[in-house]
Amino acid sequence: MILRTIFGKTLKLVLSIVFIFVSFPLFATNGMLMTAYSAKYAGMGGAGLAIGGTIMDLESNPAHLARIKKTTGSTAILEGGFAALIPKLYYKDSQFDDNSNSGLVYTNSRKSEPAVFPMPYGGFAQAIGDNMGWGIAFYAQGGMGAHFKNNLRNTPNRGTLNEVMSGMTGSTVNLPMIGNLRQMSESTYSNFGYAKITPGFAMKFGNLSVGLGFDVGMAKMEWRWTFSDPFGMMEFPGAGYRYKSDVALGYAGKIGFVYDLSDHLSLAYAYSSGAKLNLNGKISVNAGNADATQAGLVPVSMYLNYPERHATGIAYNTGGDGTGLTIGFNVSYIKWASAINTVEFKIPMPYISTPMGNKISELAFNMKWRDQTVFALGFEYKPSKDSVAYRLGYNYGRSPVTADGINPLFPAVSEHHASTGLGFTFGGLELDLAVEYAFPNTVKGNDMSDWDMLHAFYLTPGASTPGTQEFLAAFKNIYYNHSVKMEQITTQVGIRYKF
Repeated sequence: MILRTIFGKTLKLVLSIVFIFVSFPLFATNGMLMTAYSAKYAGMGGAGLAIGGTIMDLESNPAHLARIKKTTGSTAILEGGFAALIPKLYYKDSQFDDNSNSGLVYTNSRKSEPAVFPMPYGGFAQAIGDNMGWGIAFYAQGGMGAHFKNNLRNTPNRGTLNEVMSGMTGSTVNLPMIGNLRQMSESTYSNFGYAKITPGFAMKFGNLSVGLGFDVGMAKMEWRWTFSDPFGMMEFPGAGYRYKSDVALGYAGKIGFVYDLSDHLSLAYAYSSGAKLNLNGKISVNAGNADATQAGLVPVSMYLNYPERHATGIAYNTGGDGTGLTIGFNVSYIKWASAINTVEFKIPMPYISTPMGNKISELAFNMKWRDQTVFALGFEYKPSKDSVAYRLGYNYGRSPVTADGINPLFPAVSEHHASTGLGFTFGGLELDLAVEYAFPNTVKGNDMSDWDMLHAFYLTPGASTPGTQEFLAAFKNIYYNHSVKMEQITTQVGIRYKF
């Protein structure tokens, strides 16, 4: 009866928290996934696939639900916690002189606006007899985002600000003091967050545990790409893009296996399917003329795929009961390439103005992410069941973000992570603490990327015929470069009560 009451209250709390937190900025480090889910696993670099003992096994390997008695020494656990991600993001770009005295030269070096991304988790799990278990968890799956302000830019086709604003409004504009300038500033903001509820069930067949989980995910995305005067004081109305999605639902499944070779050694495998998120919403487009500008916010259809993931793991414990030295090692393969290649935003009318002057109804981000293999190695030393647990971990995954797709809107480029943590036991209550550092990593864009082409194409009036010398001369991308750098500190706290 007590456990049933706890479950009912937990479920109501889960639904409320997930809907609240999907509206907040979320972040991650292995692409749009976190290196570790739960403070216990965070202290070990995320190497917990074959270890078990936390509610976040529902995220990584639900087979551990059938091993609750072995991994926790109890029949049920109630757990909650959160991570605080504090990224430091840096954007640089330069437009060099092409020796034509064009006056195109500028240099930017910006640090993203300070931000802390909260990533909550929690849930309840219970053993059913000696060979089964079930549970439900909520958690922030991941996301990404950044805010860079006032990067200096040349105006489209090198016109004055008066000419640019006159073209957009359809009437003559004379801006005092700055109207004859041929430069402006650009600001970018992005935020994507994805949260999940996962119920699961597992059963043991001798030494083999098999678990299933069903994910119900909620996601939201917002981004802005806007322009203002060179000093960042006045945002140009109608210029740029402002997008905000509705809340999207996504569904996925997962299956996990754990095989106990002995009391000391375990092997694990888990598979998580991908999910399709229909992030339809509203967008204002870079109109470029008065008629399209008057359209304001228009409906936009867009979907984003979250990738499928394969993971294998091994764990060894010297004590055979969780005491002594525990070593965990995971290898995960995340299929980003098929999930995030080209992201398209489609509107009902051709309002979008391209650098070449034509109008289209589809805005495409050629992200060109690559698949990612992630390695996680973790250690825990716990002298006895009631003593402090000391944890160390390391996690590496080559960033899925490529030189073809890097831009300041989607900057998840970290690769190397080191972590440490502590676990405290107070009777039936356990407290886990962890801190992780993502070492600085930089990704440089290539000359033929979309971002380069958008920022280094200067088409003069009368030179819009493809193939002509004047048209080819408009491409200044070999004189332009850009890069994004990322480092991050993450802290995690988790509290687990064992019944």
